[in-house]
Amino acid sequence: MLGALFVAAMVAFCPPQAAPAPTADYYTTTARVTEYCPACNSPAGYGSASGAALTHGHVACGWLPIGTEIEIDGEMYTVVDVCGTDAVDVFVDDGTGVCHCDRNEYEEIRVYGKGEE
Repeated sequence: MLGALFVAAMVAFCPPQAAPAPTADYYTTTARVTEYCPACNSPAGYGSASGAALTHGHVACGWLPIGTEIEIDGEMYTVVDVCGTDAVDVFVDDGTGVCHCDRNEYEEIRVYGKGEE
């Protein structure tokens, strides 16, 4: 009984914290979003223009600086590579070594900050 009262009192004094606000301003734009993987990133495989080993959460883009953070469909990504198209190229790896990249659609994205110009 005392334990339940203690917990109730703590909840009353410790209201839920609000989600942190973004640390950088952003703008919204529409961009072509495509995919690439180690198989179609030949001969670099997991290599990138920034030197980072490509993994989930990385994208390539020719019109945003390396280091720029973007949001696509509620998921955050970091630009670590460049591509020779107008797209934001999302890195995917299903571990099979076979290319299954088929995403090619225009989507609204949020661009945060300016990256490392």
